Amino acid sequence: MNSLKPSRKNILIEQLVLIDGQAACGKGALAPLIASMERVELLNFSPQIENICGLRYLEKIDNDSLETMIKLEIDLVLYETMMGRNTNFRFSDQSSAFNDVNFFEYIKRLFRQGDKIIPKKIKEEKPILYFMTHAMLGLSNHLFDCLGEKLNIIELVRHPKSMLSQQTSYNEWWLTDEGKKRQFQLFFNYEGEEVPFWTKGWERLYLDCNPVERAIYEMDHHIKVTEKFKNLNKSTYNYQCISIPFENYVVEPVPYLELIANILKTRIGKKTERILRKENLPRKKEIINNKKISEFLYQKNACKDSIDLLENLSTKYEQMYLK
Repeated sequence: MNSLKPSRKNILIEQLVLIDGQAACGKGALAPLIASMERVELLNFSPQIENICGLRYLEKIDNDSLETMIKLEIDLVLYETMMGRNTNFRFSDQSSAFNDVNFFEYIKRLFRQGDKIIPKKIKEEKPILYFMTHAMLGLSNHLFDCLGEKLNIIELVRHPKSMLSQQTSYNEWWLTDEGKKRQFQLFFNYEGEEVPFWTKGWERLYLDCNPVERAIYEMDHHIKVTEKFKNLNKSTYNYQCISIPFENYVVEPVPYLELIANILKTRIGKKTERILRKENLPRKKEIINNKKISEFLYQKNACKDSIDLLENLSTKYEQMYLK
């Protein structure tokens, strides 16, 4: 047996923050506010890290390889971000430099000296690398093993009924040939069908469900995995993470932004105030239309078990976050 162990002891990263949550949880209403805080870098997406953790979830990669690959990926993104390499200038993208309050800084980096001076610059400026991830908190124990106190996770949560329509639309689109080709998360083969890595253990249920049922069972799965992480890692979660209910955040955003700034050991200022106005925050309280949800479930042919599960998830959410 090969006894070689991959390793990366010396790392560049000083601090990493993830804005995390399920699809349709409203991360877009919070992401630009975090980016406006001091030292926070341009928003990036990292499906590589999500898929590496997915491989570990499937037990297809060992811990040494996982930790080494994660450190390499994080350091490479930070290194290239700090000198303007691979910066996204596609105007309409959420992660575009055009949408960042520090737009001119990313333009200047294209013309500044890079390479050898970057490690020193990182050490001096202590930039906060910034990723948006999908339902990663429940799998983040490997990230904390890699980075320790250098990692913070901001989880945005939202009422399951508010996420239902959009998540159902995603599942409908993923059934099309075009949708399948544009899926860049990790899948595995189960009885001749490809299924997402997080369906391990309930593959048959996933395949037997229609799009709205898949949306409900997916929400349930991610909530269970996340709550399990929180219960098993209370110290890490309490000091390095925060969960923010979307409904409360949009009504009164500033206290939550101050909490985030405190966790990240940074500050909010006039740039943050400008983005608040741009994002039309604060907003009116979000109201759940149960009649409309019932009609939607009926139109999409949701089975009784999935409807009962949605009601259970909704009740638990309201008790935990909206009381």
